[in-house]
Amino acid sequence: MHAWLCENPIGVEALQWKELPTPVPKAGEVVIAIKAASLNFPDLLTVQNKYQFKPPLPFVPGSEYAGVVEAVGEGVKHLKVGDAVAAIGSSGGFATHACVAAAGVMPLPPGFAFDDAAAFVMTYGTTHHALVDRAQLKAGETLLVLGAAGGVGSAAIQIGKVLGARVIAAASSDEKCAFCTSIGADSGLASGTSIGYMTTRLVPDSAASLSAVAVISSSTRSDEMGIRIDRYSTSTAGPIADCGASTVSVSGSPWVRR
Repeated sequence: MHAWLCENPIGVEALQWKELPTPVPKAGEVVIAIKAASLNFPDLLTVQNKYQFKPPLPFVPGSEYAGVVEAVGEGVKHLKVGDAVAAIGSSGGFATHACVAAAGVMPLPPGFAFDDAAAFVMTYGTTHHALVDRAQLKAGETLLVLGAAGGVGSAAIQIGKVLGARVIAAASSDEKCAFCTSIGADSGLASGTSIGYMTTRLVPDSAASLSAVAVISSSTRSDEMGIRIDRYSTSTAGPIADCGASTVSVSGSPWVRR
C-alpha cells in the first residue's frame, strides 16, 4: 500500500508519499481499499500537532474516507469482503488502504457514490446531532446558519429543510449566499447585514415571532463575517447550537453546545 505519512507534525508540507506494508486486520477490525477521502479541519490541525487527538509518530492522517472492504477480522459480523462502506476514525484515510475498527464503519446504500460518502459522516453527523438531538429543531421554526457555505453550514441548510424549517443562510459574500440558496436555503444574508433588521424582512410575522436556532460552523466568527447578532433579533429566539465556533458575541439567547 501507499500513504501520505506524517513523520514530523509541522504541517502538510512535511507529508511524504511512501510505500508501507498492507495492514492485516485484528479481531474487530476491517481493511478498506480506499476509493475517496475527505479533508476536514481536524486533519489540518492533526498534522500540525494542534488537535486534541495526537497520534503517535509516524502516522497516516485522514479521519474520514470511503471504499471497499478487502479483509475482515475475527468477530466482525455486519461487514463482509466486497462491501462498499464509509468509515470515520482518528487517522489512516490518506492512503490506498486503511485498517479501522469495524464499529466505525458503515455499509453504504446501493448507488451511494464514494466521494459523497467520504464527506458525509463527520459534517452531516455533527450537524444532525446539533440540530436534532441538542437544539430539537421543529418544522415551522426559522433556522439561521452562520458560515453557511462551508461543510457543516451546507449540511445544516439541507437538514434544516428536511426537518421543515425556514432556513436563512449567512455567508461572507453574495456569491456564497447564491450557493446556499441553490442547495435549499430560503434566503441569504451577506456580510455587513444586521440580522435584527433583516429578520423583519425575511420572517413573515416580523422579528418578534422569530424562533431561530443558529448553527455556528467550526471556523466561523460572527465578528469576522460582519454579521451582527443583537438582542433585537435573539431575545425571542431559540437556542444556539454551537458546532465549534471560536468566538461569538450574542445576547438574549441560551447556548446549546455540541
